[in-house]
Amino acid sequence: MNSKLGKSYSALEDMFIDRSNSDEMLVCEILPNLETSPKQILGPGTSLWAASPLMYLKYLYLFVDSMVQDEFDNPRHQLAVHGNLPQDVIPTIHASVIGSPIREMVSRYGASTPCYLLRINLDIDSLPMGDFKSILMLETPLLSSISCTTSIFSYGDKILETREVQNSLRYQDSSNLYKFDFVKDYWTAFLNGFQYLENYFEESRVAIQSLTMIQVFGTSDIDQDIPLLCLAYEFSVGDGSVNIQQIIETDLEL
Repeated sequence: MNSKLGKSYSALEDMFIDRSNSDEMLVCEILPNLETSPKQILGPGTSLWAASPLMYLKYLYLFVDSMVQDEFDNPRHQLAVHGNLPQDVIPTIHASVIGSPIREMVSRYGASTPCYLLRINLDIDSLPMGDFKSILMLETPLLSSISCTTSIFSYGDKILETREVQNSLRYQDSSNLYKFDFVKDYWTAFLNGFQYLENYFEESRVAIQSLTMIQVFGTSDIDQDIPLLCLAYEFSVGDGSVNIQQIIETDLEL
């Protein structure tokens, strides 16, 4: 587990999960020094493609809050964390080397929508029984209601699909942040089930690697959703790191 990253964010995460605080105050504390793009209000005649980038991932933190806590145990188990990464240093990967259903996502949306692959190395060492929780933050210059359609696949077959709509958590006048779910109930049941496996590490590794998750984010306050960003996730057992790559369909000219 990346304990340095976990410790540096722990106080901020505690603030974010405490919903008694205002969203604006929480976001100001979590991301105080981000470079932002000019805000755009989405309305009649607004071109969605006028802003670049339209939306990108700012922060992802996955963890489990233990059911049983005492003074000697850390009540929070960090599964994975990803902080802000400058867009110009994200490596690329060609869609042809990625399996279905991610390849199908790129075929459907990739011509007009940025698509990214996140390979998440979940730290499940000493994983406790508890509630799965997440902080998934996205930034966009658009001021709009944003939808998120999440699809989970096991061995390539879709087993779950959810949709949620969120409004902006505005921390500065120049940009907007949105916080989305990571299918909490599914992941809580999935991870807690590992406690009953006879061969914990081997069986849990196989189960985790069988999963693929896709999230499509788009505007939701006009006649139809227009996609802004696609995130695809592959999972493995590891050190809690997250590797991100932009998925491309054509070879880049040098």
